[in-house]
Amino acid sequence: MVEITFWQVVALLVMVVALIVAGTVALMMAGAYIMFKGRNAVPGERFIGGVPKGQVFTLPEADDVGDFPGEPNAAEKNILQRTEQFLKTLGGK
Repeated sequence: MVEITFWQVVALLVMVVALIVAGTVALMMAGAYIMFKGRNAVPGERFIGGVPKGQVFTLPEADDVGDFPGEPNAAEKNILQRTEQFLKTLGGK
């Protein structure tokens, strides 16, 4: 029969508590990192990495567009005509 002394039990408990404390500290640091990255993020920035290379796609403001849509060109007229014909076959307009 194997005998375990009092000091072996104490050492085992100390190791278990140390592992729990180390895990808690590691999880707290991971949570702090996630909070830091979330608060200091730049628009378009990846979570792990940096600011993307190149320009980020943005939509122009309504005031900057000007005379949109204007007069449709031949290709747009063709698409509109085919769309109307398609909707008629489906029972649309």
